[in-house]
Amino acid sequence: RGDVDRRAVGGRWGPGEVANLGQLAAGDGRVSIGWLDAAGAEVGTAVAWVAVPIILPGQSARFGVLGNEPPADFARPAVSVAGGETVVDLGTQYVDLVVGETAVTIDDDRVQVTGQVQNSGQSTAQAIVVTATFYDSQGSVTGYQQQQLEASLAPAETTTFSLTAAPPGGPTTTVTLIAHAQTDRLEGGS
Repeated sequence: RGDVDRRAVGGRWGPGEVANLGQLAAGDGRVSIGWLDAAGAEVGTAVAWVAVPIILPGQSARFGVLGNEPPADFARPAVSVAGGETVVDLGTQYVDLVVGETAVTIDDDRVQVTGQVQNSGQSTAQAIVVTATFYDSQGSVTGYQQQQLEASLAPAETTTFSLTAAPPGGPTTTVTLIAHAQTDRLEGGS
């Protein structure tokens, strides 16, 4: 699902999310966003990578495209999956992380999120990235931001994070968070 906001930074902001409805993890996801006129003809296009390297079954991943001023005849977006791969072996990707104990403060166009990340798996998590996705009152994505944490986490360890963002797609009312990392150990199937 995707949307376009003409207000963002004098251009077109095309945020959205793609869901993995399959039984296996998906990786290297890309989406194509077509800018359509009122008759449904494409007047522009963009390709975006999703924000996380692995999308587990039942999870969603965010994407966003910030482009130039939309064409005068732009009427609506059309979003489709442009590529990706089925992931049967996670390799060094590590997804056994739980984000919790979060607090969200929204002040005009700024959003501050604090919380904790816990390693719920059996390997040490390194290069941990927290992805925050921001939504408006209708459930449309207003933006997303990623933050890499300095800490490595051994099994059962917890660390804190704090990020501040100004989502370009308008007022934010809710936030979702996911975390992923790398590990030195090759992980098995998803």
